[in-house]
Amino acid sequence: IDDPDTIGYEWRLSSTHPRPDICDWYAGIDFGLGKGVFPKDQVPRQKAHPNCMCKLVAKTTRNKERGEKNLREFLQGLDPARKKAIMPAWARDLEAAGAPIEALVRPDGMGFRSMKEIRALMGEEKFGVAQKVGRAMNERVWTRLEAHVEKRMKEGFIKNARELDRNFERVLGHKETELWAIKGAKGEINKIYGLNRALNELIIVNKEGKRVTWFPMDKRGPDKFLDDERSRLKKSSLIFISLVKELWGK
Repeated sequence: IDDPDTIGYEWRLSSTHPRPDICDWYAGIDFGLGKGVFPKDQVPRQKAHPNCMCKLVAKTTRNKERGEKNLREFLQGLDPARKKAIMPAWARDLEAAGAPIEALVRPDGMGFRSMKEIRALMGEEKFGVAQKVGRAMNERVWTRLEAHVEKRMKEGFIKNARELDRNFERVLGHKETELWAIKGAKGEINKIYGLNRALNELIIVNKEGKRVTWFPMDKRGPDKFLDDERSRLKKSSLIFISLVKELWGK
């Protein structure tokens, strides 16, 4: 770094680079020295991720090819599959729950905010619920899927498993859906309800972020359903978290 002939260091992807990740951005960043070249005072001091095999190569001249300057712009230019592969798992979940990319990227555009920072900004309960909601939107993993499909088909509400997925995603992706959570005695979030009054439908997500069920509300209505849930709880409590559209302060 002290060599006066060295203008910066180029981030070069390992020849064994198996799949897209944050290294692809490092290799395409542009600080004005060309694609992938970091000025000496901004060279990363640690690996981009565990088991990273990429390397830094000293440069004495600028690279002719220009790269991207901003992580947010880089991500927005990718197709969904590649963007998903590059983002940390927790950031993918939060984006699926409605977080805009700019909320997840550092203000200087030079990387993702830390999960600890996002957790502090949102608050523990909102962060935990958003992460589980996003995971349920990202991954079509159900508890007892066959039983739920069979039951809803017999009730005449769906024709197949795909329709169950669509109904679940419609409720959880609706901006006016209310997010409620069952909070345990130790403060842990054990179950999440997504209740939509306009659709008169409800979904449930478990503490691992898996899809539990979707169903139309019966004649009791949303408020009676919530009252019934409160009455059956003992050491746990039912708390309102947010509307989906307000998870991110909108």
